[in-house]
Amino acid sequence: MASSPADSVSSLLITAGVGVDGDSGWVVKVGKLVTQPNTCIAVYDAPGEAPDPKWLLDYPYFQVMIRGEVDDYAGAYQKAKDVKDVLLGVNAQVVNNDRFDGIIGIGDIAFLKYDEKSRPLFSVNFKAFLEPATSALTNRQPL
Repeated sequence: MASSPADSVSSLLITAGVGVDGDSGWVVKVGKLVTQPNTCIAVYDAPGEAPDPKWLLDYPYFQVMIRGEVDDYAGAYQKAKDVKDVLLGVNAQVVNNDRFDGIIGIGDIAFLKYDEKSRPLFSVNFKAFLEPATSALTNRQPL
């Protein structure tokens, strides 16, 4: 079964030590900011550019949301910078059977707001160059 780009990106962040797959610390989730713990990184799939109709080459966008401890703007900003540093310009590699050829930024770190519990919320947006794993259903050719 194919993974979404957001799922693969969450794996990259966990492997790099930016976050953890668990219930405490800087937890990394796909598609949802959980209510606890305060420190959470959520990766979302976003509309990207049209995939190549002939070659197995996609250009998905994804967004990473970073929420920090109560009133800890600096800590949350630093974690957003860590996310940016790990993903921006990443070396080509296979993650969850898909090949990420590169990741570029769409803008830079953005502060969104403090949530209802006074936790700072940041976002960072990216574009990936992705060679998806082939399937029996595809009409496209691998590169």
